[in-house]
Amino acid sequence: MGTADRRQHVISLTWEQLHHLRAMLPKAHIAAVYAKERGMAHIDSFVVTAPQNAWLLFHWNSQLRLPPKKTA
Repeated sequence: MGTADRRQHVISLTWEQLHHLRAMLPKAHIAAVYAKERGMAHIDSFVVTAPQNAWLLFHWNSQLRLPPKKTA
């Protein structure tokens, strides 16, 4: 497969969605930055293991909150 044939997508999936994606695309290489225990069986490569009960908060999903200004 040449580089022109490769597709890269940035998405966030539940382990159930990942299970269905793997069934639809069995030859795809699925990579992730963070992987939780339930989804690891469906991921080919990942960087960080996250606890199953952890809620991952990404900057694009949250509002920027600056600390309050200190007044003298």
